[in-house]
Amino acid sequence: IRPCAHLSNHLAPECLRVGSPICSSRWTMERTFADIEFDLRQPKLPYACLTQVCLIRCQINAVKAMFPHLQPPSNLHPRYSFDVGDGYVLLRAREKRPRYPDTDAEKRLISVFLGRNAPKMYRWSRLRLPNGQAARSAWKEALRPPEKTRMSRNVKV
Repeated sequence: IRPCAHLSNHLAPECLRVGSPICSSRWTMERTFADIEFDLRQPKLPYACLTQVCLIRCQINAVKAMFPHLQPPSNLHPRYSFDVGDGYVLLRAREKRPRYPDTDAEKRLISVFLGRNAPKMYRWSRLRLPNGQAARSAWKEALRPPEKTRMSRNVKV
């Protein structure tokens, strides 16, 4: 029996005994220790440094809980991205120079949408949607070999 199937048998009794699995799982604790270990800088006194790192983390968490408006927003846009509005963000890569649309159909469509002649435009490789998914353009994806096409990156519309 696979471990994931075997462990599901113990989920309910262990939940009653030790609480929620997310609070008692080994992975969560190991990940926390790894994060704290990453912040250790003085190998000479590891326990003193560990205590100091934990104290600082507790103080930061307390300040964030008391003053949530001080915490920076988590939805910052990546460098060189362009916020289109309504939650849409153009993400790099981008063409170096703007250009006119390739086909007459593209030119007509853009002209009708804008109500004037189609201007020069940049092609961008990705678009972040309001739900957080990233739509990839055929312009960049067509440059990849077929076996490296990102099928798991298809966007649900």
